Amino acid sequence: MKIKIFIAILILFLSFVYQEYPKWRNYNDDFVHVYFLDVGQGDAILIKDNRRRLFLIDGGPNRQIIFQLSNILPFWINRIDYVIASHPHADHITGLFYVLQKYDVDCIVYYPSSNPISNVDKEFQSLISNLAISECENDEISHWQFNLSTKLGDENLNSVVAMYSYKDFDVLLTGDAEIETQKKMLQYIEKDIEVIKVPHHGSFDSYYLPFLYNLRPELAVISVGENNRFNHPNQKTVDGYTNLGINILRTDLNETIHIRSDGNRWEVVK
Repeated sequence: MKIKIFIAILILFLSFVYQEYPKWRNYNDDFVHVYFLDVGQGDAILIKDNRRRLFLIDGGPNRQIIFQLSNILPFWINRIDYVIASHPHADHITGLFYVLQKYDVDCIVYYPSSNPISNVDKEFQSLISNLAISECENDEISHWQFNLSTKLGDENLNSVVAMYSYKDFDVLLTGDAEIETQKKMLQYIEKDIEVIKVPHHGSFDSYYLPFLYNLRPELAVISVGENNRFNHPNQKTVDGYTNLGINILRTDLNETIHIRSDGNRWEVVK
């Protein structure tokens, strides 16, 4: 009987180590890890930098973000250093409700309109206020936001665009930025980048050729849900990236996409 109990405990322990060791290793190494999380039809990107700081950009449309984070972070991690909510659409901020309630968040970047656009937006603003989460004051991640429109329904034009850089490795995170926003961005980014998150889930209004000519990304990631009702990504957008020789990965086809970099070289982790 004692032997059976011992074997059962040993199996449980080995199973626990098998699951947790890769999380511990990736969290504690000196690499930058970027995860484009598979949260369905929405955006959520987690970055772990070489100093073991955690940055979360958007949270997707539901609580799937919690499952994804638990698959990546060691179980004892209960803090996220820096959160960016790109704009107040539900497919970007709904998951952040669960994040803010489960994790201690040091600061947040969020530029909502003075009049909430939906109940989701209103409740999200209230949650930030109730939890007394401060606004991020430093540019740990460079980010830009242009108030190009005050019309209800034009929130994509005001989407925050963020760029994480470490040495020679650059990742551009575009939220749902449409063409007019991308035109504004051209004056702020003057170097090639390695990875771009395709704006607005690869929709028809997200493809702007001069933007890509200027950035020259090597990899484009499309955050999109399988068989979504919007028919994202648009095939002409996909073809445009492909014709430029830019490799494409998609969360609906490839699930969570994990990129690792030492600041000089980078790779997609299989």
